[in-house]
Amino acid sequence: MKKTWTISFIVAVTAIVALFVASFFDVIPLGAPSLKLEFEPTPPWHVRPGNSFRIEIAIANNAWLLAFAKSVRAEVTTLEGFTIVGTNANLWTRNLGTLRGGDRRNDTITVMVSNNVLPRNYTLAVKVLGENAPEQILTPQVVVELPYIP
Repeated sequence: MKKTWTISFIVAVTAIVALFVASFFDVIPLGAPSLKLEFEPTPPWHVRPGNSFRIEIAIANNAWLLAFAKSVRAEVTTLEGFTIVGTNANLWTRNLGTLRGGDRRNDTITVMVSNNVLPRNYTLAVKVLGENAPEQILTPQVVVELPYIP
């Protein structure tokens, strides 16, 4: 009886390991990755000319554990007059590599607004894409308010 249980246990463990290996190498697709993009704080973001604001960007793979999202990349593009600190440009790119189902990556960016930017609503372009996941493009709003006059 004990020998039968041991053999059954070994067969079950071997099958589970084989399933993990096969799914990792895309031999058996076990579901598509499901990338989700979140911001903290949530948009719209309010700022005055000459000031900056911080955005925490979270990218999660909300799929099943074995649904790997490969070569995941996030991009933030701003308009002229907006500079992403650390890049000295209006484009920020982050390569996140592979995200297993349930994985989440966070990053924070700071956006500086030039004194020359006029008060009104502006749109950022935030893109998340992966080798085997559909591209997502979000367009959160930035509200540039009137300058502070003491």
